[in-house]
This record gives sequence, C-alpha cells and structure tokens, in this order.
Amino acid sequence: MDYLKVCPDPQAITDPDFINIVYEFAMNYTTESLRKSYIENKKREMEKVTRDELRELGYDEEDLTDVEI
Repeated sequence: MDYLKVCPDPQAITDPDFINIVYEFAMNYTTESLRKSYIENKKREMEKVTRDELRELGYDEEDLTDVEI
C-alpha cells in the first residue's frame, strides 16, 4: 500500500492524537479511493467558471448575485 511508504516515523511523533489520526486515515482510505477523489476534484476545478465568463455568455449582474462560484 502506498500510504505505508509515506507514513511518519512513529518514534519521532509523541502526540497520540496525531498518531491516531494517521492510523485512522491509513486504515480507512484506500489508495484507489484517494486517487478517485483527487481526479474528481481536479475535474471540478477545471470545469469551474468565473463571473467574467458568465458575463461574456450574457448573464447580467442580477443573475450573478444568485450564483455561487
């Protein structure tokens, strides 16, 4: 598994909460699920539009007040 390659050195970490978070993350998320969510987020970022692009498409300021970008 890939996450075992980058897991922090346990002797250097003294915070038990941090160790617990790293352990839970490593045990609950597979490499494939992380890769899938990364690709989905990257695709969402590429498809994001700006207010200027919407203005060029013909939307007026009243329409843009209701849009969350």
